[in-house]
Amino acid sequence: MIESSEKIQNIYEELDNADRINYLIKQFAELKEKICKQKKDRYYWKSHFSTLLTNIWAGQIKYLELHKKEIDLRNRISEVTNMVKLRQQKLKDLSTKRMSNRNLNREIREFREEYQEMYNEMPILAKKLENLETLCDLNKLSSEEAEEISKINLVLSSITKTNTKCTTEFLRQAGMELTDDNLLTLSEYLKHTLSPDVNVRRPAEKFLKSVEVNQNYPLLLLHLVDKSEINITIRIAGAVAFKNYVKRNWKVLFTILQYYNYTQGEDSVDRIHAQDRDAIKKLIVNLMLHSPDSIQKQLSDAVSIVGKYDFPNKWPELIDQMVEKFNTGDFHVINGVLHTAHSLFKRYRYEFKSQSLWTEIKYVLDRFSKPLTDLFVLWFINCSFKFLNFVLGYNEFNADMHADEEEPGVIEQLKSQVCDNIGLYAQKYDEEFQPYLPEFVTAVWNLLTSTGQQPKYDAVCKFNMFYLVSNALQFLATVADRAQYRNLFEDPTTLSNICEKVIIPNMEFRETDNELFEDNPEEYIRRDIEGSDVDTRRRAACDLVKVLSKYFEAKIMEIFGAYIQVMLQNYAEKPAENWRSKDAAIYLVTSSASKAQTQKHGVTQSSELVSLPQFAMQHIEPELVKSNVNEFPVLKADAIKFIMTFRSILPKEMIIGSLPQLIRHLSASNIVVHTYAACAIEKILAMKGPDNTPL
Repeated sequence: MIESSEKIQNIYEELDNADRINYLIKQFAELKEKICKQKKDRYYWKSHFSTLLTNIWAGQIKYLELHKKEIDLRNRISEVTNMVKLRQQKLKDLSTKRMSNRNLNREIREFREEYQEMYNEMPILAKKLENLETLCDLNKLSSEEAEEISKINLVLSSITKTNTKCTTEFLRQAGMELTDDNLLTLSEYLKHTLSPDVNVRRPAEKFLKSVEVNQNYPLLLLHLVDKSEINITIRIAGAVAFKNYVKRNWKVLFTILQYYNYTQGEDSVDRIHAQDRDAIKKLIVNLMLHSPDSIQKQLSDAVSIVGKYDFPNKWPELIDQMVEKFNTGDFHVINGVLHTAHSLFKRYRYEFKSQSLWTEIKYVLDRFSKPLTDLFVLWFINCSFKFLNFVLGYNEFNADMHADEEEPGVIEQLKSQVCDNIGLYAQKYDEEFQPYLPEFVTAVWNLLTSTGQQPKYDAVCKFNMFYLVSNALQFLATVADRAQYRNLFEDPTTLSNICEKVIIPNMEFRETDNELFEDNPEEYIRRDIEGSDVDTRRRAACDLVKVLSKYFEAKIMEIFGAYIQVMLQNYAEKPAENWRSKDAAIYLVTSSASKAQTQKHGVTQSSELVSLPQFAMQHIEPELVKSNVNEFPVLKADAIKFIMTFRSILPKEMIIGSLPQLIRHLSASNIVVHTYAACAIEKILAMKGPDNTPL
């Protein structure tokens, strides 16, 4: 430091006055800069120090909180430990009580033997009493003799009640051996559980629940279910009781300490004996598959519950047991196996990813996929297609199997499901299905041409959808969209027949549509304008038109043009009678002309063979300019929807010019009409021009 000062002094003496001033200014600036830097460093370390103090205080507070939680956890562990000790003591007491119950069982047996002897003597005593009553006139007995006879009757009644109570107690305490007497007793209690009298039903339910911890109880239930000579109602009650028993007791409950140590010790709460578990696994699959449907469903659910906890680690033979049944050829047995497999494997759809899950799925695929594929080839490919084709073309069923005009019957439901299945085959199994496809196209064609307009062909039955016509049309659309099958539709005669006999009849506005339009307009709007009509005849016919227009546009437009002109001419001659013809014509033009569509812009690409502006000017605008906004409300709604659908295709002047008419239709009394008008106005006002400015 001294040397540096001397150096600076020497430099200072060598300079003249002006240079000395500049030198001092420079030194002062350097010193000022150093002072500023030191201040910043000091402020930084002071701030850092404050942060450290804050962190220390926060750490101390966190430490105190953790310490408090530790104390709470220790108290909780102490409470749980005390609770476990109490439960262990209770278990020991129960074990001691069980030992004492064995002595009680021996006493009960001795008492039953004594009682049996007394019971055998009762008929003899009753006979003697009857003889005495005959020889003596009871009215002449003294009060002491009458009192004595009353005491005897009370004793006999008491003995009978005691015997019933002892029998119940004996079944509750003793092991339930697989004997006919125990089966008979169990069936009586199951019968009582079905009683409408609560005083009979509840004691029986309580008794069954109290004896379910006994060894052989589940096996006794299974043997009862297997007895064909027992009433089927009691057998079903036994199957339900077995399923509920498995649901309540199959899962082994662990104590708190075992749960955290992941071990199963002697104190685990297992309410099913190990021998019973093994026996159930050996018996239940065969019993389930050979039982009636009502019992099979209950036992199948029980298998699924057992498999949830034991498959595959503790029940690896389950897959082999089920696969063996594929070779029986019995449809009832195979159907039971498939139902059980579905219940067992469906949890794979939503389980979280894990190594154990992948291992289990691989285990199942290795053992189940090939037999299932072989079964599919054997039954569905070799036999199913012929059967399905037979179903579509066969109508000589009993009249009772057909429903009325509103609800689908068994035949309609079956044919609808067949159409759904073959549509899936055409999409997913081209190679296997190709040899059978021409026959099915012919069968579906005949089905559509012979099916009427009744609602039963488009109905919803309970919880299932049976859209017969819609499924059949979707099948034809699927086939026409495949390149290898397109040759089936190339002939102009075929296309003309499809248009005349299939598409146009199913695009017509039916009476059921009119009822929906008038009585439930909200549902009509939801289906028509919001696109939820996926399973209606019109939507299916529209999809078929779009597919045919895609590959045979020129031929289709020529054929459709002729039919559209005829329908419009029919309306022009008699509007009041033939307004449905114009409705179908508008719908047919909309379906055939649309090529690309979005929710925001409507149709964005249309067929060049259809002059949409000309059609709108000649047939759409005349409907909107009519003075009466309530006349032909269906056609009003069709016209408004046409403007809204093709708003991006029609000329801008036509769209803007339609706004006054749309506004006028807001006053229409029909809900569908004024709702469509409001929607159309909203979408037109949201349109943008080329420069992104509102129209």
